[in-house]
Amino acid sequence: MLEEYGAIIECFSPLHDAKLPDKCSGLLIGGGYPELYAGELSKNTDMLTAIKNAIEDRIPVVAECGGFMYLHSAIKDKEEKCHKMVEAIPSVCHYTGKPVRFGYLEIEEKNGSFLPKGERIRGHEFHYFDSENNGNDCMAIKPATGKNYSCVISGENYWLGFPHLYYPSNPSFAKSFVEKAGRYKERRGY
Repeated sequence: MLEEYGAIIECFSPLHDAKLPDKCSGLLIGGGYPELYAGELSKNTDMLTAIKNAIEDRIPVVAECGGFMYLHSAIKDKEEKCHKMVEAIPSVCHYTGKPVRFGYLEIEEKNGSFLPKGERIRGHEFHYFDSENNGNDCMAIKPATGKNYSCVISGENYWLGFPHLYYPSNPSFAKSFVEKAGRYKERRGY
């Protein structure tokens, strides 16, 4: 869907690469299990620095679940050992020993940076880790029960949170992300 709106996708490895792709104008850091590679991720200081610098330069970034964890100051593993991460979110992710906020949900952004005001995007959560700062910029609503809670750290150029998003449920999200990357590309003169 991102490609349909004009994005050119280039993959990179937070484990093995030392820098972001040349002329990168947006970051999508997806889910996964960073806790399984926390030691290796923390040792790749060149990539940690590259991502932190890009975020400080206001590159548009979407980070979901494991990507959200990776952007924290640290991940505390099951053995309580802290592993330094990107430090874009001044908080620590920690193991809870049980599923946290498991299941399908709809997400509505409070300020309308990535979604039109009042619109929602669908997603799901499945994780055993939690954060000291899950964000308050969106409202997650469980469709089956109506239960809701605050989540996601979002602003003009960033959407960071545990939910995995389903872009086809609201294509405006993908379009907005690509447009933000285009503006960043123009600002950087790429």
